[in-house]
Amino acid sequence: MSRAKAFWLGLGCTLAVLLPIYLAVAAVIFTRSAPADTVQSGVPIAQPTLGDEKNFLLMTGPEQPETFVLLRFDALEGNLCSVAIPGETVVLVNGRPATLADAAEQAGPAQAAAALMETLDIEIDNYLYCTADRLVDLAAGFGTARIPLANYMTPEALGQLQLNIPGVQTVSLTPQMLADVLAAGAATPDMQALLRAEGYLAFLRIGGDALADTVPDAVRAVLAQSSTNLTATQIFDYERIFGFLRKEPPQYRAGVLPGTWADGRYELAENSVTVAAAYFKRASSYSAWSGDGVSAAPDSVPQGAAGDADGQPVSPSAAGGGTGSGSAAAGPGPEEAAGVPPDGGAGPEDDAA
Repeated sequence: MSRAKAFWLGLGCTLAVLLPIYLAVAAVIFTRSAPADTVQSGVPIAQPTLGDEKNFLLMTGPEQPETFVLLRFDALEGNLCSVAIPGETVVLVNGRPATLADAAEQAGPAQAAAALMETLDIEIDNYLYCTADRLVDLAAGFGTARIPLANYMTPEALGQLQLNIPGVQTVSLTPQMLADVLAAGAATPDMQALLRAEGYLAFLRIGGDALADTVPDAVRAVLAQSSTNLTATQIFDYERIFGFLRKEPPQYRAGVLPGTWADGRYELAENSVTVAAAYFKRASSYSAWSGDGVSAAPDSVPQGAAGDADGQPVSPSAAGGGTGSGSAAAGPGPEEAAGVPPDGGAGPEDDAA
């Protein structure tokens, strides 16, 4: 074989080996250098489901439950609700009337939750009883909320609390300050319930990040020291719900159930079950739902988020309170509290540190 033939034969063999390797390497390099913003399809996005709605009963008191607030965390319909229920409210306990506080005293927080479910025909997924101080600790990362205390208390009552500032309707409160105001009991019973409902809602509104980031761990830390039916697994459910509510801000609503004060007891109005359903019934309980997340089935239900259609606070007198022996509104809408505007407080011109 001549040298020329040997050369070309060797070159051809070398190319036959190297060329496929070269092409393979080039293909890998080209694939990895594809633009980073290439649209990808088929990537699942987490969405709320029927399991991402919970009704929660929060109770406080020094030795036993004395205050009761029903909360709804609903990522599916986008609702966060707060309804305060006085301990003097008459409820059914195995078909027999008793006050809510008496039910809790006789058989503990679980009995209180069961009595509310029986009376209002709603489901309560979980309950938690703790002292007011422990609740303040749980809300430590929520910051301050601006609350129009003048809507709930007389100037004299505010003066006793050293919170009466001439010309100022709204003050900034920490969780501890709100707890102290509520403990003082300076408002009438109707207004006290409204203040508790709106106060809790105000801190839930401004504490969205803390709600998702710190509250689950804080609750885990106090499970052993609190009376609750929460499990470690269920806390993960709430953690997921809080995450959804942070991504998509919900509709905030607060109020009280309609009723009448008489002889130191709070007798619920006939339509209280309908009102409770508007706050706490699950989406699966109704066949048709309106666009604002309130069932279209009942004719008499509260609408909106603690304000009128323009987002302005409703007059506190329309909220059904003001006298210790009067009646809370029994019609649609007015039983919602008047206190906190949509951003959790009034504008800077009304704010006082």
